Amino acid sequence: MNLADRFWAKVDKTDSSGCWIWTASRWKSGYGRIGVNGHLEGAHRVAWELTRGPIPAGLNVCHSCDNRPCVNPAHLFLGTQSDNIRDSIEKERWYMPIGEKNGRAKLTYTQVEEIRSSALPFAKLAVKYGVSRWTIWNIRKNVSWKQKEEGN
Repeated sequence: MNLADRFWAKVDKTDSSGCWIWTASRWKSGYGRIGVNGHLEGAHRVAWELTRGPIPAGLNVCHSCDNRPCVNPAHLFLGTQSDNIRDSIEKERWYMPIGEKNGRAKLTYTQVEEIRSSALPFAKLAVKYGVSRWTIWNIRKNVSWKQKEEGN
């Protein structure tokens, strides 16, 4: 069976939203996947290539419907990674964990409060908490760790 026949056999076009739902294998992220020439490819990317041709280098296939398993070419558009992020932010779908919920955070909210209330110099606080003096300055000047946000 050729790729097009194999691909479209795994698509459900009956969704009331107009999305064409990929019914086969998906990555944990929810995007569909299909084997093409010995490797896995995003189903939405294959849908684009089958209906509109090659994807130019450096571009993503993005969803206007924000439905990851959707492969309806009418719901897909090309964009850079920046375009894709901007679209996500505009639709309020971008999640960037802040404060101690960010996996790269070295401090907790309690430590930040201690830094703000401490009379110690920046250099001593930096050593005490294992961060740079610049980090201490940013916390004290309210540039970073601005507030403890609920839900993040």
